[in-house]
This record gives sequence, C-alpha cells and structure tokens, in this order.
Amino acid sequence: MSTLSSLRWQHDQASQLMLRLTNLTAVFRPGDNAFPIALQLAQWVSLMRTHLLTEDEWFYPAMIASGDAAAVATATSFQDDMGHLAEQLEAFDRRWSSSAVIVARFASFRQDMLTLFAAFDRRIERENGTLYQLATATSSAPGSAPAP
Repeated sequence: MSTLSSLRWQHDQASQLMLRLTNLTAVFRPGDNAFPIALQLAQWVSLMRTHLLTEDEWFYPAMIASGDAAAVATATSFQDDMGHLAEQLEAFDRRWSSSAVIVARFASFRQDMLTLFAAFDRRIERENGTLYQLATATSSAPGSAPAP
C-alpha cells in the first residue's frame, strides 16, 4: 500500500471511530459503564498517534522538500496551522485516561472530545481535499513510495 493510500485509509478509520464515539456519547446516561467509550477512544488515540507521526515527521517534511512551489507553500501552511494537534491529542489522552474519569466528568469529557474531533475533522477534510490531491499531482512529492 502506498503511503498516500495508507494515510487516506487512516483518515477513513479515524472518521468512523469519531462517529462511533460521538454516537456512544450521545446515548450515554449517568450510571452507564463508560468502558465501551474508553475502549473506542483508546483505539482512536492509537490510530491518530501513528497517523500524526507519519504525517508530521515524514509526509509534511517530504512535501516541503519536494521543491514544488505549491506543495511547499501548502504543506508549510498546513503544518503551521494544524501541527499542534499531536500535543492536543496527548493532553486529551492524559486528561481522559480511564472510564472512571470519563464517568466522573462526563459533560466535560464529551465537550473536550467534540472540540478535538472538530479539529481533526477539519484537518482530515483539508488534507484529503487539498494536500493529498497536490501530492498526487506533484511528481516529486511523496505518495507512491511505500510507507516508512
């Protein structure tokens, strides 16, 4: 699987997990067990760690090093605009590390989750709609090489 195909697949998986978590939290009631939420959340966090590491440490720098003016400008702009999400993900994971913590402060958890998901949705939309299209069109940009 090419790097670009893998990144797109990860976007699809992340979006599905975010939808599943949004639905799980929408029907959650006081006294419910939050373990299913914590389990899905752990899967999403793990996927996003891998995804962000690949993008932030390899894909974005490769786009910037491609020499293509549009690729350089777009990747630099996106990196400046959205490069902080890894830190936000880690802070979120530390704050909401167990089902007991989620249950104890559920309203705060859900608000934090929805805020973080909105930021990831925006990044996924922008990368799918612009950056990955540009990588496909730019012969010197990454995308067809195997993932590192």
